[in-house]
Amino acid sequence: MKIAQCQTAMSWEIADCCTTVIDSIKRVAKDGVEIALFPECALTGYHRRLH
Repeated sequence: MKIAQCQTAMSWEIADCCTTVIDSIKRVAKDGVEIALFPECALTGYHRRLH
């Protein structure tokens, strides 16, 4: 079983983060990866704009 640890760039927009994660999953799947690990908040981002 192949496992990938993915570190992706964060965006201010959740939709952009989702696209980045999906693209990463597609890319590693081509290499036979079955499990892709992402950091917490990979979809929501770590630097949300707070007012």
